[in-house]
Amino acid sequence: MRGRTRPSAAASLAENLRFLCASTVGGGLGGRASHAFHPLDGFAQSTPYHAFVFLFPMNKLVYLLLFVFVNCWTISIHDGVFVSRDGFLNSCAHHSEHHLHFTCNYGQYFTFWDRLFGTHKTPDFANLDPSKHVQADAKAHVKAG
Repeated sequence: MRGRTRPSAAASLAENLRFLCASTVGGGLGGRASHAFHPLDGFAQSTPYHAFVFLFPMNKLVYLLLFVFVNCWTISIHDGVFVSRDGFLNSCAHHSEHHLHFTCNYGQYFTFWDRLFGTHKTPDFANLDPSKHVQADAKAHVKAG
């Protein structure tokens, strides 16, 4: 049976991948969640970014640097590291609240528009503390293993 994996090996692999992909905030994919979709979906989501340069031409180096910045920012709001607690930047904690409730914190970079239109929710930093989730996931993995 070439090319097939035994069920027990597949289950073990799936469990290890789940643990490796566990987020520090809420058990998701972490920073990899920003790129955890089908390539065609990723291209479709980035279409407005690529179309923008046809409306506002720019230097190709500037375009590339901005593209890298957007990718880094997208990873940073999914990685569980709280860069800012001041409420001005839409940090990982704000984005986690967005994924928990889907009715708040729509801003990409700043919380200004959410505050202006009444969709801002201050993150519950105590319950979104990344270290608590890492320790709990590690303990659960050790017990399961």
